[in-house]
Formats: sequence, structure tokens, C-alpha cells
Amino acid sequence: MQLTNLRGVNMPENNIRLIRFREVLTMTGLSRSSLYRFIEENQFPPQVQLGGRAVAWVEGEVQEWIAQRITNRRMD
Repeated sequence: MQLTNLRGVNMPENNIRLIRFREVLTMTGLSRSSLYRFIEENQFPPQVQLGGRAVAWVEGEVQEWIAQRITNRRMD
């Protein structure tokens, strides 16, 4: 199965790493409430349901989100 990232670029399956909420907070520097707001407003990569109430994010998608924020900053 071939996966694509948010930009539609093919991603090899063996490079996918799922990260949990605390690691997302650490990577982004966001507070819990800010992250929840971005999620609610569909301005953050979608979660992957792991089972029960457990969710994670694809690390590469979070990294792309961060990179896009940096790019947007340079354009302002």
C-alpha cells in the first residue's frame, strides 16, 4: 500500500512513525489548549485512531505543518 502525505507526495511505508500527544506538544511548542484549537479548526494534521481513546499523529505530517508555518512567516 502506497501512502501520500498532505501535499500528495508518495511516502514509503517503512518511514512512517506515529507520535503521541506529548511529543506533538514538544515538537510544536504549542500549549495543550492551542493544539486542541488547531485540531478543532481543522488547521492541524488529522489524528490516527489507535484504538479506544488512543490517538497519534504521523510525525512527517506534523513536521510538514511546522515547516509550513515557518514558510508562512517568511511570506508575511
